[in-house]
Amino acid sequence: MEAGQRALQLDPTQASTHYNLGTILQRLNRDEQAIGYFETAVKLNPKDFQAYNNLGVVLKALGRSNDAIGAFRKAKDLRPDFVQAHSNLASALSLAARYEEAIQAAKEALEIDPNLAEAYLTIGNALVNQEKTVEALDAFDKAIKLQPNRYEAYYCAGNALMSIHFEDRAVEHFQRAILLNPDSAAARFMLAICLHGLNRYDEAAIEAEKALALLEEDSNDAETHLSAGKYLLLVNLEERALAHFDRVLSLDPNSGTAILNRAKVMAFLHREEEALRLVDRVIARKPDSQELKSVKAMTALSIGQFREGWDLYEDRFSEESALMLPLRKYSVPRWDGQTLSEPLLIWGEQGIGDEILHASILPDAIRRAAQIVLEVEPRLIPLFKRSFPMLKIRALTPEVNEDSIAVHSPIGSLGRFFRQSWEDFPRSPYLVADRERAGRLRDAVHANERCVIGISWRSTNSRTGHYKTARLQDFAPLLQQPALGFVDLQYGDTAADLRAARDELAISIQHIDEIDNKEDIDGLAALIEACDAVVTISNATAHVAGALGKPVWILIPRGQGRHWYWFKDRKDSPWYPGARIVRQQPGQSWADLVASIAPEISEFARGLKK
Repeated sequence: MEAGQRALQLDPTQASTHYNLGTILQRLNRDEQAIGYFETAVKLNPKDFQAYNNLGVVLKALGRSNDAIGAFRKAKDLRPDFVQAHSNLASALSLAARYEEAIQAAKEALEIDPNLAEAYLTIGNALVNQEKTVEALDAFDKAIKLQPNRYEAYYCAGNALMSIHFEDRAVEHFQRAILLNPDSAAARFMLAICLHGLNRYDEAAIEAEKALALLEEDSNDAETHLSAGKYLLLVNLEERALAHFDRVLSLDPNSGTAILNRAKVMAFLHREEEALRLVDRVIARKPDSQELKSVKAMTALSIGQFREGWDLYEDRFSEESALMLPLRKYSVPRWDGQTLSEPLLIWGEQGIGDEILHASILPDAIRRAAQIVLEVEPRLIPLFKRSFPMLKIRALTPEVNEDSIAVHSPIGSLGRFFRQSWEDFPRSPYLVADRERAGRLRDAVHANERCVIGISWRSTNSRTGHYKTARLQDFAPLLQQPALGFVDLQYGDTAADLRAARDELAISIQHIDEIDNKEDIDGLAALIEACDAVVTISNATAHVAGALGKPVWILIPRGQGRHWYWFKDRKDSPWYPGARIVRQQPGQSWADLVASIAPEISEFARGLKK
């Protein structure tokens, strides 16, 4: 460095000396100082393509992508076969969100050098930002084949796989990335997120602890802070997650991913209006993003902004949507909500709970369509046939059945036409249990004069069940009240849970062997009808009890796992007239939540005896 400075004192017009000094400063990560030397070098020698390229590199490192693009263009124009200038130009264009131009520049680089892995990485990342994930994965695979020991290729491919919920494949890529770069906190956080999504919670926590140990709070690595925030949000540590997203935004105020995740934090903290403002900031730049529309839809619906929420909710069938639902392909058109003289097919979606919830709108649809064919999950057919005798009800199968229909509608789309305000909810029960069966069951469960409470504590939902599930022992503040009797409404094998409650709490909970609470939904409805009331987490049991009009306390988790249709702050449910919504507070255990409603349920039981 000193020799170069002396050489400049002797002859400041030597372009090569300025170039060499700029290169030394660049290698020392003193990019701001290097810029001046490279700029002087190209002024003295306007044909120095290498100096233009290096100038672009330091400008790009300092976040000056548009200036870098100009420098790289000049370098490649001066030397059209200079592959590095083409590749660097592609990368800078991608950083500037000029994705189509980035892909074209990368393809030009590949024409010069078909084995340039860097170009495939740029193409892959540009395609990811365009939500063309399948094409992006093909580009990342080509980069991996060319450079099988390149950390970035595995990391980028893992992120792409995560975005389409291929967690099992993403795990392999992140594990390979960590082998190549053990100090990568970002890869470890992303691996933790994948493992969590695969219900491997203990392994996820171990990887996250390793990542947190590697991450310095004042680090300028935005990618690592972003992945840290995503994991912490996943485990309901919203305030800690927020600090990492804010750190990303301090480094890159226009990071759409950080803004979107900050919006998710706001929604979980019940600051939905702020969340919507943040989502709108990103939508302004990416108006076609289905993921953004999905987040905005559920946030808007959760606070009763029905008109906009329902319209955006229609994007739930997109591959990029948070819900990623399959849209059944009928040749007949979608229903537009107008009065019909021809047969309308309404088909179920999102499982038993959602089908029951949206079935509350069927009486409204009946008034506009002379004939309705309803396709639902087969287990619902007996219960729905009794409850909606005016409909033709058949099983929802993988194969599309277009017999006797003119138009169709997913059941979750009915809200667009019939639930535009709070006043549109009729708040009346609409499912009808088998009264004879319920009567026999009532005799069986009321063996003494105690008030009988049906309870359910688990969810088997593969994506949200972990957050919603309690232990049966968490119901101890309720179960240990001597004036109450209890019936098992939980679906699945509950034998071990019931034994544990008996051994640890000295509590006996009735299990009705004749009813399979998972497969026999009509039997479950009759059993719920036989009870005096129900206490349950947010699962199918909650929906059955609510739709029957049974008094039901529904325990709602905080943060992740809280569905939009329980709305914000309400203690009642406009869907279900007998429901009481009980919301978990930050830091509150399930046992404490149950304890908070135990006096209320005792008062309910005393009221029955009067």
